[in-house]
Amino acid sequence: MLCLLIFFLGLCVPALAHAEDDAATVFCLSPAQRAAVVDAGVSLGRAHADPTGMFVLDGTRTLAPREWRVAQPAAFEASCEALYSSTHQVAAGSFTTLLPVLTAIVGAALAFFATSWRDRVARGRVQAEALRSAHAEFHDAAGQYLRDTSSEHPDGPLGESRRKLLARLAEVRAGHRSWSVVPALRAQLTTGDFGAPLTEDWDEQSDVTRTRRRTLLKDLDAQRDDVLRVTIALERPLRARWTLRSAR
Repeated sequence: MLCLLIFFLGLCVPALAHAEDDAATVFCLSPAQRAAVVDAGVSLGRAHADPTGMFVLDGTRTLAPREWRVAQPAAFEASCEALYSSTHQVAAGSFTTLLPVLTAIVGAALAFFATSWRDRVARGRVQAEALRSAHAEFHDAAGQYLRDTSSEHPDGPLGESRRKLLARLAEVRAGHRSWSVVPALRAQLTTGDFGAPLTEDWDEQSDVTRTRRRTLLKDLDAQRDDVLRVTIALERPLRARWTLRSAR
């Protein structure tokens, strides 16, 4: 947005300068300024005037202001600019004229960006807190489920906490498409080890089951670490890329 503003101003400044030059020319060629523009030319040593108000050039030719502009444009423009500036008290340059406008625009842009940034940080903190809470609930439910070696495995709390965690991750994903760790976490909770397969094929008497339980408990802690990295990235947007670099 700031680049567009600079580009727009870059186009406007030459246009305003050209418009100002046109205004000076019209002013100097008006009948009311005939004597004044003659005096300006004489004062600058560009020409001298005869008693009728005509310009005398090369000691022989006499020209009216319009003719003088065609015959010697540089001399006419210098004289006209001096007259126009002294009459209208033109500022030193177009940029000086634009400075108050530029200051107002830049100030408004900075205020907008500052407000937007504060809102983004505030939203990130709310999302981070909700995500931490949802994962803590899922972590407790999954851990309890994996440690329960009874013949019956109630998975009601596990399923409900999983749905809450998936909903929080979906909210984060909607605002941060480039964070690859978020879809990876969602995959773990849907088609991965912490989805439906978590409650399937348990044989309490086998060594394979015990090994599987220990592995999943370790993976559950690793998942918690990744979720915590996401919450930190939400709360500290400037460090998001660095924070998520170490996520699985």
